[in-house]
Amino acid sequence: MADPDLPVLCVDDERRRDIAEATSTFNGIDWVEVDPADQKKLYVGFLHPLPGQSGEIPAGGSPLDPANVVVLGGERITGVRTLTAISAGHVLTVTVDRAGDFSPYVLRLVRSTVDHRAPVGFDPALSAQRFSFKANCASLLDCKPESGEPPVVPPAGPPIDYLAKDYEGFRRLMLDR
Repeated sequence: MADPDLPVLCVDDERRRDIAEATSTFNGIDWVEVDPADQKKLYVGFLHPLPGQSGEIPAGGSPLDPANVVVLGGERITGVRTLTAISAGHVLTVTVDRAGDFSPYVLRLVRSTVDHRAPVGFDPALSAQRFSFKANCASLLDCKPESGEPPVVPPAGPPIDYLAKDYEGFRRLMLDR
C-alpha cells in the first residue's frame, strides 16, 4: 500500500544520479537531518545549490521560503508548521514551531500553501524526504540489562513424563500436578 504522505517514488538510483549531474536543470532533496540540540531545526541537503545561491539550480528560480516547506506526518504531534527557511549553498535550514515525536515525518517542497506540486525546477520524486525527529535520541526501550549480571531465567516447569501415554497415565500425571 502506498504511503499517502509521499508521492510514488522511483526506487531507481539512476534517477538520482541523473539529477545530481552537473548538466541537470533540476534540483532535489538529498538528505534531511534534525539538530540534536534543538529538534526544531532541520537541515535539508540538496543535490545542487539552491535558488538565490551561486551556481543555483534551477537557474533564475525564486529562493525557497517557509511557504514552500511542509512537514507532514506524526502520531502524537501533528501539524508541525514551518517558521523559517534559510538557504546557504546546498543546505536549507528550516525552523519549525515544535519538535515531533518518534513516528515518521515527511518534509515536502511545495509551490505554495494551496498548490502542493513540486516547485518549478525541482524533481517531483526528489521533492519529498522521509525523516524522524528522534533518530539520534536515546530510547528507554533498551534490551540490554543495566547490570553486568546475566538475565534471570525463569525456573523450568515440572519434568514431563513421556512414558504416560495411556488414559491412566495421563490421569495420574494430571492429578499429581
